[in-house]
Amino acid sequence: MTLALLLTAVGGAWAQAPTIYFQQDYSSETVDWSTGTSGRFTPIVQDGYLTVTQDQRQNNGTTLTCTATQGKVDAGKDFTMSFNVKLGASTNQSATAFNIYDAANSAPILSFAEGSVGATAWKINQGTQTATVSAGGGKSIDELSWIFVQVTSIAGGKTYLTLKDDQNNIIDGFDKTEIPTLSVAGGLGKITFVTSRYLANFAIDNVLVSEVVNDEPATEPAIEVTTNAASKQDLFTTASFKMPTFDVDVNYELVRDMQDETNPVAFSGLPSNDEPIVVKKGSDGKYQPIEALNIQLIDPVAAAEAQNIIAADGITVTVLVGNGGTPIEYDQEPPITLEAFLADVKPGYYWIKAEQTDENSPYDGTVYSSQFAVVEQYDLTVKPADEYSKGKLDKVTVGTEEITPDATTGKATKNGIDPGTEVKLKAKRGYVIEKVEAKKTVFIKLNAAKAENIGMVVCNKGHLHDAKEAVPDGCTAVGILGKVTGTGHGLILALKNATNQNWNTINGWTSASYAGTTLKVLPDGARGTNLTSYTTLGETTVSNWAVAQKSDYAAIFANLGSTKGDNEGKTFDGNVNAYITTGVGGTAISGDFWSATSSTDAQAWRFISVYWSRGYKTNSRTVRPVLGF
Repeated sequence: MTLALLLTAVGGAWAQAPTIYFQQDYSSETVDWSTGTSGRFTPIVQDGYLTVTQDQRQNNGTTLTCTATQGKVDAGKDFTMSFNVKLGASTNQSATAFNIYDAANSAPILSFAEGSVGATAWKINQGTQTATVSAGGGKSIDELSWIFVQVTSIAGGKTYLTLKDDQNNIIDGFDKTEIPTLSVAGGLGKITFVTSRYLANFAIDNVLVSEVVNDEPATEPAIEVTTNAASKQDLFTTASFKMPTFDVDVNYELVRDMQDETNPVAFSGLPSNDEPIVVKKGSDGKYQPIEALNIQLIDPVAAAEAQNIIAADGITVTVLVGNGGTPIEYDQEPPITLEAFLADVKPGYYWIKAEQTDENSPYDGTVYSSQFAVVEQYDLTVKPADEYSKGKLDKVTVGTEEITPDATTGKATKNGIDPGTEVKLKAKRGYVIEKVEAKKTVFIKLNAAKAENIGMVVCNKGHLHDAKEAVPDGCTAVGILGKVTGTGHGLILALKNATNQNWNTINGWTSASYAGTTLKVLPDGARGTNLTSYTTLGETTVSNWAVAQKSDYAAIFANLGSTKGDNEGKTFDGNVNAYITTGVGGTAISGDFWSATSSTDAQAWRFISVYWSRGYKTNSRTVRPVLGF
């Protein structure tokens, strides 16, 4: 495969670490601060940093002092000091302040002073500069953010300050910025925090005092890297350099080349051979495909379970309007997303584009799908309104195509008709057409089923279709409506068998109450490969496939016109199987089947093609399940 490569080389072992004069990270319980007034703002170490006892902050002010730094840097000596600090302003009176003093404790090297009660911006070294180093007055320690402070003192009159927030962002432009120098003598003495009055707050951590730190990048020996990139802007697949006379660290970043010639990333789930996507307009005015789209972006070099990267971080997918040639950006802002396109698949020509989101994306390049068409088409059903009219219609012409009605049913159908296509009906010689009524096809919904609809085919969209006929395109036949109660609930007989089971196993499955009966719901794995799991059909909640009671199966078979059975009830026959096999391709019921009804401790009820009988519960038999609704 082809992978783009970014490479840098960094030499090592030519810089020396600065001398450390003092260091304190409060990883132990050592408290090197003290309070000037007992019971007020007592310093403590908690969670690896130094702070003050939080329930003593409502008292009048005091001064906290750290002398651990005293004398660590002599007067006249340059140094850099860094630390993390939380500063909380008071709620009464001003002048809360944080100070780092020179070696003689005569003047501050660095001073932050609250200018007014509750201030967030504090004065720097008693001058006009201010910095946002506090969240305000009366804040708890958790409400305050850590501020990184680095101050560099150059003996003779220069002081520089860097401030960063907890996201490493520079605060108010203080990035090695010169501030007023209050101590010419320099050196390092004590540190103080003056709490002023009520509810000030304070914490400090990671104190480090060292030789002056030069933050400018060190001059590094140049290492020339040669690549096979066509230009400096291009990514590349190979890189090389000559090993120098010092240790080298090589850092590299790989990104996926989506346009690799051998293993390109490509779209799948779109029509092939210039076939269009056929859509219909719904009652909400939006267009939806008659067959669900499963558009994926496949990376063939990824692991099998992760090859669909259409929703991966670092990839942006947009839909463009096609014109038969190159893609044209969709003329609206923001560009149409794949999600918006799938929600309303309007007729037209389209491309789909995948590209890297930004320069930090783990993918490189742009991938286009082939141009595809979306067309609006509808289905036509022509059928006689009465028995006399069957067989009297000669033909139906749709556009230029002639369709001969079925000789038995008198029905003619045609799917995928473009809007505006002319439809003609012609009677056979000797007959005339008395009336033609054309109206929108409206399916009976499962949740409106009645006893008169028994025998109709139920589809996955929760619609009822004519018995013994194929369901329209875009629908999947699920089963045969076999029972409907007076309250509009019922049972749907499966078109195929589940896996064989013994009755004791069936009896241990979860029970569900539907249509006035108790069903035993098949767990995952018991449905086998013939049956799809369903918990809803359109708007109707269903039980998922389940074994019904003896009385339920007997009622279904009777409703479907069975002539076989005994005094225990009807069982299946050719009439029942005609509903299951004709038009919808189900598998005829044949053999020995369990019901969910027990007979004795050892036996339960089963049905075969002639009668109902008892069978031993430990025996394995076939299962023809139902859906309750």
